[in-house]
Amino acid sequence: MKHLLLLLKKLFLLIVVFSFIFAGNLLAGRLPPQTTCVQNGMLRWQENQTLKSEKKAYCYNAERLEILSYSCTQKEDCQALKYKSVDPATLLGQTGSPGFKLCRDIYYGSPKAIEFKADKRWISVSICQFSDGEFIDLPTLQSRSR
Repeated sequence: MKHLLLLLKKLFLLIVVFSFIFAGNLLAGRLPPQTTCVQNGMLRWQENQTLKSEKKAYCYNAERLEILSYSCTQKEDCQALKYKSVDPATLLGQTGSPGFKLCRDIYYGSPKAIEFKADKRWISVSICQFSDGEFIDLPTLQSRSR
């Protein structure tokens, strides 16, 4: 059991390191030139065996790995962009992903697996959605939590 826990900790740390490499460009006031923002974008997700969809304004990076609610790009006090200090061991467990736990237990958001429309294609990503409607992809959220 200790060996498995140690292995899970190492795996989580690798995920965090790769998150730093691939995530973190969609920050308020510092959107890279390759960022696309859409005012009438579409999100969709499964809920109770039903496909739901919603029009939202959001921005995504050129690689389509990061997504951020458009409102977060317009204000400095966006919940999704607040840094939080987290002990990675608190996010490990027998069930659930560390990103979902981070969103739910540390940021008090609602984690969701969604798809967003980017250039007529649907892209799968996991997000953390906050009570005010703002959202951010989980790898970027993890990169902002140390």
